[in-house]
Amino acid sequence: MGRYFKEHKLLVAVTAVLSLLTGLLVAGVALLLQQVLDLALGGEAERFMRTLVFTVVYFVVMGASVYLSTLLLHKMTFRVLRSMRRAVFAGVMRQNMEEFHAVNTADYLSALNNDMKIIQENYIDNIFGVFYNIVLFLASLIVMLYFDVFVTLVVIGTALLMMLVPGLLGKALQTRQKVQSEKMSAFMARLKDFFSGFEIIRTYRMGAFTQKDFAKQNDELFTAQYRVGKLMALVAGLTATLAILVQVTAIFLSAYFIIIGRITAGVLLGLVQASGQLVSPVGALFGMLPLIQGAKPIIERVNRFADHEPSGFVGTGTPTFETGVTASNLNFGYTEADATLQDVTVRFERGKKYAIIGGSGCGKSTLVKLLTGYYSKYEGEIAYDDADLHQLDMEKLGELSATIHQNIYLFDETIRDNICLHRDYSDEELTHALAISGVDMFVGSDAKGLFDPVGENGANLSGGQRQRIAVARALILKKPLLILDEGTSSLDMQTAYDIESRLLKEGDLTLITITHALNPDLLQSYDGIIFMESGKVIETGTYAELMQQNGAFAAYSNIVKD
Repeated sequence: MGRYFKEHKLLVAVTAVLSLLTGLLVAGVALLLQQVLDLALGGEAERFMRTLVFTVVYFVVMGASVYLSTLLLHKMTFRVLRSMRRAVFAGVMRQNMEEFHAVNTADYLSALNNDMKIIQENYIDNIFGVFYNIVLFLASLIVMLYFDVFVTLVVIGTALLMMLVPGLLGKALQTRQKVQSEKMSAFMARLKDFFSGFEIIRTYRMGAFTQKDFAKQNDELFTAQYRVGKLMALVAGLTATLAILVQVTAIFLSAYFIIIGRITAGVLLGLVQASGQLVSPVGALFGMLPLIQGAKPIIERVNRFADHEPSGFVGTGTPTFETGVTASNLNFGYTEADATLQDVTVRFERGKKYAIIGGSGCGKSTLVKLLTGYYSKYEGEIAYDDADLHQLDMEKLGELSATIHQNIYLFDETIRDNICLHRDYSDEELTHALAISGVDMFVGSDAKGLFDPVGENGANLSGGQRQRIAVARALILKKPLLILDEGTSSLDMQTAYDIESRLLKEGDLTLITITHALNPDLLQSYDGIIFMESGKVIETGTYAELMQQNGAFAAYSNIVKD
């Protein structure tokens, strides 16, 4: 947390100074009360009136100090949280695809929302509360010693009992708060799953199961939160009881000293006030310290996201794509027992067009994901020109290729924003992308439709319209390598044919198409076809060559046609 406080060190320092001033002013109230009562009982009217005026001014200054310190504490808290959220978001965005998908996205949401709330309420607020209460305790201690040393020692001895509370309950509270955070992440993950799968839930009549599962998750979260609440209530109850005990001790002892003539009534009032101000910070401190300790695992969890540095691909070389990309003896599995790709060797030359064909689960999509740096833990070699993929800068590698997936994601913005992705393009570039993708067919000739909102993940559009936008988004970038991973599957056959045929005519574009559709007219236009089965490349060649061989590809083609 220190780095975030250091980022706002001036604001932190001013807040601390005002907290110090406020603590001293509050402790001084006991001295004022002692003076007022003793002057009143002594009949010193003139000094009483002067003290009254001073008291009014004193309370105005104290009120202003409380207001300003509280205001600055809020400002500082929100700025620190803003910095933390930025750091966490930046850390998540630094991840590569492999690392990002290794964590449930609900964990990211929980870190940026629920965990921030815990850190604010249990750590940041209490850190400054600890500082303020230490100041108030020390100042009140000095005031009490000024009034009577013996009473002060007895009160402190009684207050030592309160020190047992954090030692006995602090660790248990820390453990329970960690469990609460984990349960909240699990709850968020399940909610995300239900809302994302709403259509499936409705279509397949999963309402009863969903309600039951939600109730289970909700109950587990409630139980975790309630266990934290019970322990916090115990801490609060114990500290409050001990605080009352300390004040009662001070009252009875001071009253006895009045009887024997050791102190005045004003000193009694001052001691009672000061003892309250001495005990109150002790109670507050021992209520705050377990919360601060309990928040530390949450801070560590958040910092793990903020401090993330990519692993796997850590190269710094600038990638080039002058001749092509090659995969040699490539082996990969999503798990140790899985062999998604086996000894795959292929080459894609710049400017040429390739189709990767095979049945579902044969490794087609996995192959192109590896080529574009999705996963780092593979055997074999992937090279852009002559540079190994592990030696290249992944951010710069992303400038070479664009992928159009079967499952399209659209941001909840306008059509134009989803195509241009908030970059500036000329009218000619935009018009070209709209024409080839066919977006111009539904946005209107004056292009005003480009500013229509698409809704959440394109809810306002049909599947075909969403896919056309994805095609336009990839084309406008003018990257040398374009990958169609079933990228026209949501379009009707004629439209898909038109788009694919136009892409095949783009001279300097290297096109890799993953498809189940076997249209001979289109396949004859590809420079090479790669046929895969069970994670292996079985045959390669032009369409005419493979059909003439009458091998695995020809047999697959006949099955698909039938």
